[in-house]
Amino acid sequence: MALNKLGRLALLLTLCLCVSLPALAVEALPLNLEELVLFLDGRDFALDTPAKPLVDAMKKGGQPVDSLEADSCLFSGKDKEFSTQELLVGTLPLGDKGADVIETLMVLSGDHLTRRGIGLGSKGEDILTAYGEPTLRDYDLIIYTIDGAMDSPQLVFVMDLATDTVQSYYYFLNTQG
Repeated sequence: MALNKLGRLALLLTLCLCVSLPALAVEALPLNLEELVLFLDGRDFALDTPAKPLVDAMKKGGQPVDSLEADSCLFSGKDKEFSTQELLVGTLPLGDKGADVIETLMVLSGDHLTRRGIGLGSKGEDILTAYGEPTLRDYDLIIYTIDGAMDSPQLVFVMDLATDTVQSYYYFLNTQG
């Protein structure tokens, strides 16, 4: 079908505009608390929720679960860590009657992913695409906070500087501010 002169001119202008406009960057959404979860054994485990179901799921996973505890220096009761080869979970005695709640979720190995698809071995550019510019870069750490507040819960990627890939990552409540 032949285009008339006006149609060809409109098509030419449209093509010129498309070629000359820079690619529109899509800005990543800000980090929110609902994203700071670990998916394990078919369910999500979030910060500041009871730790027992997560520890039970870790035990069900077939790897030995090591535990450590120490008197809490901030709260009444014991701070605890539960770890496998893949995960480390830190707890605080802030639940009902001093029950453990999740304070830290750390991924050390395995194929666990953040809600935005970042996992061990992901490249730094993939993190920036998924999360945007970090709140802070500190040597081998890329740190994201809720609303840019350093005393808020955080997502931290530990990077291998030689390969620019994620070595581990963790979420934490930041109860010490």
